[in-house]
Amino acid sequence: MKKLFKPIRKKTVSVILLCFTLLLFVKCITIEGVTQPTTATTGEVINITLDLKMLPEADDDEYLIFGFLAPISWDVENTATVTYTSTVGNGTMSLAPVDEIAPNSSTNLTWANEMASELGIGANSGDVKWIVFKSDVELVGANGVEITGEIQLQVTVGPENLKTQLGYAVANSNYGVKVSNGYHAVSFTNCMEVTGGTNPIHDLCASLSVDNEAFDQASILPNPFNHTLRIDSQDRLQKVEIYSMLGKKVGDIHSGFKNIPTDYISKGVYVVKVYSDKGATTKTLIKN
Repeated sequence: MKKLFKPIRKKTVSVILLCFTLLLFVKCITIEGVTQPTTATTGEVINITLDLKMLPEADDDEYLIFGFLAPISWDVENTATVTYTSTVGNGTMSLAPVDEIAPNSSTNLTWANEMASELGIGANSGDVKWIVFKSDVELVGANGVEITGEIQLQVTVGPENLKTQLGYAVANSNYGVKVSNGYHAVSFTNCMEVTGGTNPIHDLCASLSVDNEAFDQASILPNPFNHTLRIDSQDRLQKVEIYSMLGKKVGDIHSGFKNIPTDYISKGVYVVKVYSDKGATTKTLIKN
């Protein structure tokens, strides 16, 4: 069978592949490569391609799920178009219903919140979110028969100068993106720089350049959290910031890190940024 993939280009970035064996069937989705610009100008329409392989575990019909992690200012919901080609058919993808619960989510999260919780937001310090698309028709797979193809994304770059790490996730409508089930793939690319706007560059990738030694020793618990958060570190903590997935700061704490009250925070997914005397790190947490 002729594959629809183009040869992987030189700018292809490394990916994380998640596969495992279940009930004697190999169950796997892989992102073989991502091709995207390394720079762009504000307002530019850019094209991004993902090369995919999928191996169904049984004769199964399922929708293809695609998550795109991008700056909130890009307004992806209103500017992006997504299509796919594959050895079992070609088609278009539309925004997944915003209230659709991801399969196997232990806390009944929507697709976007489940991706933020399970996959994180890469090296970004906030002001980004997952936007989720779903194929308009089901893909028909056969047990053990490899499916190959591409996802093509066209999106308009937002109006501000920034550096950001884009992210990509591929799953199906039956299994979701829970890390423990493994039937999905995720890729975070190198930071992309956008210029041409009037503002100073907003560096969402700043956490890539800090000393991570402090964060290997930091503990942010529990996750999910309810009434309080506890942060422990062998290094001297300076402050903690809590952001919603829309980039709104909902917490700014400068003391009492071992018992941070959180009753005032609504249920959802949040980015917690911890600053120490060695730098800063972020972690994605769920508020129940």
